[in-house]
Amino acid sequence: MYELFLLEPADLPSDQESLSRAVRAAREPHDHPAISDAELLGHIAAALREEPALVPVPQSTEQIGGKTGPGALAEHDFYFLVHRVQGDPAAVYRHSVLLAYRELLESAREMGSTMDDGPWCALRDGFDAMLHYIGVPFAGFACGRRPQPAGELTAGDYDPHRRWRAGHHLFFVQIQSLVIAVNCLTRAFDEDDLAGAESALTLMTVLMASSAATLRFAADFSPADYDELVVPSMKPPYLEPGFSGIQSRDHLYLVRLLMKLKPRFRTLDPRLAPAHQRFVEALADAYDAHALVCSRFGGEDRPSLLMAGDAPQLATQAIRSLKRNRLRTVNP
Repeated sequence: MYELFLLEPADLPSDQESLSRAVRAAREPHDHPAISDAELLGHIAAALREEPALVPVPQSTEQIGGKTGPGALAEHDFYFLVHRVQGDPAAVYRHSVLLAYRELLESAREMGSTMDDGPWCALRDGFDAMLHYIGVPFAGFACGRRPQPAGELTAGDYDPHRRWRAGHHLFFVQIQSLVIAVNCLTRAFDEDDLAGAESALTLMTVLMASSAATLRFAADFSPADYDELVVPSMKPPYLEPGFSGIQSRDHLYLVRLLMKLKPRFRTLDPRLAPAHQRFVEALADAYDAHALVCSRFGGEDRPSLLMAGDAPQLATQAIRSLKRNRLRTVNP
């Protein structure tokens, strides 16, 4: 199993120049020769040898899903093999992106995937944009042609637990990337920087589409194995009741950032309307993807783990409710 090292979301960098570089990469066609995923993995492995100093951080106290205390956050990180660290923000974030991208490529190579070309490319688009953000020299060669996974799951390396955790690692890094983009958007609003705001919204859209595809990747294994292997590992006696994969401190932090921007979205400059609308649609698509995954795993018939209690709510109903709330936040 891979481990992932992440900053606390409040410590993430937000560099406008790097943002512009990432957005240019997302918008412009790539006419250079693409490299194979094996070559890309080699570049990532070489870059990961420059490991930054990683200092563990004390456990945080927070409330999530009705639970308060260090366990509410630490339990989530513990299950998904996430370690919270301090260090140079740009260097640590760079390390997180590279770790997650390596895990994506190796998981697809070893276990295969049934994802179609569209979602697979959307997933890669988000990570390729952030390669440009962190400024690695091989970023441009990762874009363009994307070799597809085998189109099926490989029996010899089939491991639902590993795919479930790998997909969530990708999702956590994408959420942290969205935090960076939203921080850039906030700064652009504060400085009346129309071009900067449009760039931030563009990157937010790419990352949100990537996260929607990641949800499909995380669930790219047998529903029977989800029932028999994965679900029991997220319940007592292994974890406290009410555990859910979306309970990360990064997701909570992102939601709070977007809530703070609600008044700004309400008075948005009309010239930003097209970019904003694309982001709203990408956000809706991400929640639809989550609902689709839950439905595939029986979420139309069973309560959400997060909503377990006296009045349990079906998993897909819980996601649709969250979708309505988030859309009211970003599109008031």
